[in-house]
Formats: sequence, structure tokens, C-alpha cells
Amino acid sequence: MKFSIFLGFLLIFVTFLPLVLVILEIFESQNPASIIDFSHLECQKMFDGDPVSLARGALFKFDDREILAQILKLSGQENAQCAEFQKIFGFFQEPTSQEELEFPLAYGMLVHGDFVQLSLLLSAIYQPQNQFCLAVDGNSSVEFIGLVRMLSRCYGNIQYFSTQGQRKDKDNILMEWKQLPDCTNSSSSEQ
Repeated sequence: MKFSIFLGFLLIFVTFLPLVLVILEIFESQNPASIIDFSHLECQKMFDGDPVSLARGALFKFDDREILAQILKLSGQENAQCAEFQKIFGFFQEPTSQEELEFPLAYGMLVHGDFVQLSLLLSAIYQPQNQFCLAVDGNSSVEFIGLVRMLSRCYGNIQYFSTQGQRKDKDNILMEWKQLPDCTNSSSSEQ
């Protein structure tokens, strides 16, 4: 009886030891490389179901307000703001393959109000040879529109238009989208 209890505790200890070590490792790291610390994530292992990597993924957190504050504190300093954004989100600066360079894509998105979420999405799909056309919803905050404008200034292949102050249905948005500098060159729409 005592031996089976001991084995039970040993099994629990061995099972949860990797998780405890992961938690300690994450909380002991004092200086992340960026305000969003991706260093503990191992995406392929998470997709493969590795329990330690899944535990790291479950503990992945960041503060949206802190990220926005880092970017907004540099308002009016265009180059510094772009550099800070690039440091945080790490957009690719060069195509990742010759094939991707030869076959660029165009993305169209209707965006509304969570700039950090938009930035994380873009950081996952961004390639410098692709084009990104953002339709900013008319109900978006002035701050959000300003941050999207900053993206457009920092990256020549990100264009936007805003429907602010206008009631737009999908046909009007498509019409305005078509009026962008054809979403295949690198100029932006400043409205």
C-alpha cells in the first residue's frame, strides 16, 4: 500500500516536473528581448502536441497597453516610431524565398479597433513584396486610425483608407478600395 502511494506521488512528480521547470524558467527571465517575448515559444512543437511547449504557450502573455505606450510615446518622431514598431513586431525586411518574391500576394482587410491584434496578425503574414490594403472602419477611434497611418508610413506596401464620418456599405468600401493606387504599388492613401 505504501509503495503504491509512493509510486503515485513519484508519477505525479515526474509528470508535472517539466511544467514546473518551464514556469520557473519563464518567471526567472528578467530581460526579454522585446516587449513581446517570443523566445519561450516553440510553435512546431506546440503543433505537434509537446506538453512542455504547450505549457509555455499557455503562459504566453503580454500587455497591450504597454505596447501601445511604447509606440505612442514616440508620436511625432516618425523614424523612431517605425524603428520601435519594427523592434516589437519584427516584420520581415527581405523575402523569405525566391518563390515568394516572384509570386507576391495582396491582402485586403477591414479593420476596426485593436491595433496590437492587427499588428500581431500582420507580423504573422507580412512579407515585404506583398501588398496590404486596410479599410479602417468609420467607427474606429482617432488613435487607431493614427496608428494605421503610422503603419502606412513605416511600410510602403501597407495602404489604407478610412470611412470615418461616412456611412459606408460593402459596395462603397469596394469602390473606394478600387480607388487606392491600385494596391500593387508602394504609395499610401493618407486620409
